[in-house]
Amino acid sequence: MQKIDLCSVADTGNRLETLKVLLRKVAQALEMSESGRDIAALARQMQIIMSEIEALEAEESAKSPELTEIISKHREHTVRENKAHVEK
Repeated sequence: MQKIDLCSVADTGNRLETLKVLLRKVAQALEMSESGRDIAALARQMQIIMSEIEALEAEESAKSPELTEIISKHREHTVRENKAHVEK
């Protein structure tokens, strides 16, 4: 998987893509953390980011039924990909 620079994505002004990259960075930090205090804070931050992503995607979906289908397929693919990664 290609490493994506958070600053570069943020510079584009695309809030949804920036949140997705931020979510991935928080998830990586969460996986590496061994501190209970850090894990709790990172997990909470991850929940907040995920909620913001879902809200933005729902807003976009309301504008375009075709986009709703694309997002749904993307989520299914991501879930399958994540499960395969965890099973390794």
